[in-house]
Amino acid sequence: MADLNIRNLQKDYGDFSAVDGVSLTAGASELVALLGPSGCGKTTLLRSIAGFVPVTAGQIEINGKDVTRLAPNKRNTGMVFQNYALFPHLTVEKNVGFGLEMRGISGAEADKRIAEALELVSLGAYGHRYPKELSGGQQQRVAVARALVVNPDVFLLDEPLSNLDAKLRQSVGMQLRDLQKSLGLTTVFVTHDQKEALMMADRLVIMRAGKIVQEGSAEELYDAPASYFVADFLGHSNVVSGKVTPEGFLSTGGTMFRCDSAGMPADRVMTLRPENLILGPAAVALPNSFEARIQSITYLGAQSEVTLSLPGGDQLTATHQNRTGDSLTLRVGDMISAGCLPEAVRLLVDDMTTAH
Repeated sequence: MADLNIRNLQKDYGDFSAVDGVSLTAGASELVALLGPSGCGKTTLLRSIAGFVPVTAGQIEINGKDVTRLAPNKRNTGMVFQNYALFPHLTVEKNVGFGLEMRGISGAEADKRIAEALELVSLGAYGHRYPKELSGGQQQRVAVARALVVNPDVFLLDEPLSNLDAKLRQSVGMQLRDLQKSLGLTTVFVTHDQKEALMMADRLVIMRAGKIVQEGSAEELYDAPASYFVADFLGHSNVVSGKVTPEGFLSTGGTMFRCDSAGMPADRVMTLRPENLILGPAAVALPNSFEARIQSITYLGAQSEVTLSLPGGDQLTATHQNRTGDSLTLRVGDMISAGCLPEAVRLLVDDMTTAH
């Protein structure tokens, strides 16, 4: 299938750059997630690919063809909008066939492709219904069928699961991924939901202020974030201020965290994922081990979040798995051993000074 190539894309609104020199590729059958906080430029980038937002500079290529200045219906992209954008006065069949009509495809060929698209999303029997007669999940699948019916070279999804409840979100997300893989579609989707991105994407692209700050697999970005911003945005991470030393990182509160600090510049913060903090007797033998007081415990079903206060005043959050028969008793106010491996400690560029 098609490849997508974006080179030095720029979209300015006066003095404001919504997309600022972005270069990005998406390979055949790859699913790429654009992830970032509100206003980071991810939706503008997606709509630029679709042709709904004219760009200021740069180039967009689909399947080797420059489509930068082409109208949306000339690019052969299929887009699913956040609110689905279904026409309430048209039947499901008419909604799905709208893109074909815009491309001058009608008659038996259109009927065949509409039927095939509805079967793909398991809505073959719903063609004569209207959007108001469908559930949110069914409306979402109609929007997907409408995007697929044109046999797009690039499949674009704008917050595709945001209008669904939590349980539906996961099941529909996996259905979307399975469908995308089975059809071999080059796909780009926008989300602000990190769990959604981790669940669906082959590659994550983290954006901030119109720029790409890091991209890679979910594992790469989660385990090896390039900066404090990425660590803080993707998952939860303890962030500790202090200074780099030859032995590791000395926190402002006076706790030494042993880690690989060789050649590391001084302007770093320490980050530590909560799941990498070990609690109880098993922590005593670890290279990083300290006594801490339990400040609070938040029960979250399968796990609990435990807030710890270290002797010098530093605070850390640990994740503790709740297992039947667990011998470790956690009580607010108690002292407990806590620790971590040196490899779990990461020293990162502090690009969010005002955030802590």
